[in-house]
Parts: sequence; structure tokens; C-alpha cells
Amino acid sequence: MTLVHNLSEHRVRVLLDTGSQIPVVSLYKAREWNLPVQRRTEPRLILAFNKTPDEAGGQYFTDYLVLRHQENHCTRLSFELTDMDDECDVILPQWWMAQHQPSNLFGRPEEIAFESVYC
Repeated sequence: MTLVHNLSEHRVRVLLDTGSQIPVVSLYKAREWNLPVQRRTEPRLILAFNKTPDEAGGQYFTDYLVLRHQENHCTRLSFELTDMDDECDVILPQWWMAQHQPSNLFGRPEEIAFESVYC
């Protein structure tokens, strides 16, 4: 997948997470790529997978960005920002997957397809 902002395109490693409820992008990558970031006056409570508060999360979010997930299919999303390990850049939540219905999840990454009526 590719994250698009202005004239910049960034290939992203995406975790499709059925346990997540919000789209998230790495705070480190957002800074590296100069994404448009907003800071909240009151941080939003973001819980980690183990239900503990995410200390880095909830303070920042992005303006709407374009996520291209097929040759000519794009989604506009605003992302929460938090510290992430170096294995992925973006987490997409369950509601996004329900909307786009990815298939071929267990093949090679380039074989994942988004063929729902929505797409």
C-alpha cells in the first residue's frame, strides 16, 4: 500500500488488525515523511492491545491522507499517531477491513486483493 500526501508517496507496511478500532500510523514515520500533524489540546485515551493506556498515543493525529491500496483505488483517512515497532508503519482497523474485504491474506503481500462492492 502507499500513503500519499501532496506530491509525496510512501510505501507502507500495513498491519490489518481485527482487534483495532482506529487507523494508526507510526509517529516516527509521520515525522520522517513530514505528514500534516495536529496536536490535541486534550489527549484522547488510546488503549494498547493489553488494555493499558498508550502513553505516546492520543496526542497527535494526521489531517486526511490518501491511502492507495490498489492500482486505482484510494481511501481518505485520518490516522492517530503513536510509537510503533519497526515491523509496520500503519495499522488498519476491523471496520476498514469489513468495508474493503481483503482476500488472499495468506499468500504473498502482492496477492492481497480488495474486491468488495465498496472498492
